[in-house]
Amino acid sequence: METYLPLHSRSIYCGAHPAHAEVVGDPGGTHVPPAKRTPHRTEPGPGGPVSQYPEVGARARFAKTVTETDVTLFAGITGDLAPQHTNAAYMAAHPVGQRVAHGVLTLGVASTASSALCAEHGVTALSYGYDKVRFLAPVFLGDTVSVELTVARIEPARSIAVADVRVTNQRGDLILVAEHLLYCYEETR
Repeated sequence: METYLPLHSRSIYCGAHPAHAEVVGDPGGTHVPPAKRTPHRTEPGPGGPVSQYPEVGARARFAKTVTETDVTLFAGITGDLAPQHTNAAYMAAHPVGQRVAHGVLTLGVASTASSALCAEHGVTALSYGYDKVRFLAPVFLGDTVSVELTVARIEPARSIAVADVRVTNQRGDLILVAEHLLYCYEETR
C-alpha cells in the first residue's frame, strides 16, 4: 500500500513549491528529515558504503499549472518562438484552437519529481538523459500537469537508476511518458 504524504511534512525543497510536490513511499508516516536520516547501506557497519541508488518502486509526484509566463520565458530562453506557442490568433485558426506549451517545457517540469525523489532518498544524481519520450497530448496554457515518477530498475554496471515518468493533465489525460535515466554517484560516509 502506498502512502502519499504532503511535502509540508518533509524537510526538503527541490525547486518545487512545497504545496505542489510530494514524495511517496513512506508507509506509516515514519519520515526522517534528510539531515537526520541513516543512509541505506550496501554493507553493515558504521562508515561503510552508502547505497547510491533510490529503491526500486520509490515514487515522487509533482504538480504545476503551466502559465503564460512559463511559456513566454521558455520561448525567450530557448529561442523557440514558433507560432503554436506564441501567437494566439494564429492558433485560433488551427484545429487545436489555442496556443500550446512547448513539449520540452513539460518534460522539464517532470524533472522536478526526479529532484525531489533524489533529495528524499539521499541520492546524488545527474540526469543522464531520457529514453522513450512521447508527447501524447497538447498542454494548453492554464493546464495543471501532474507528474508521477517511479523507479523501475537499477543498472549498477552503468550506475544508472531508471525511472518511469507519467504526466497527466487536470482531466486525467496522459500527456507525456518517458524513462528518466539518473546517473547516481557512489558516496562513502
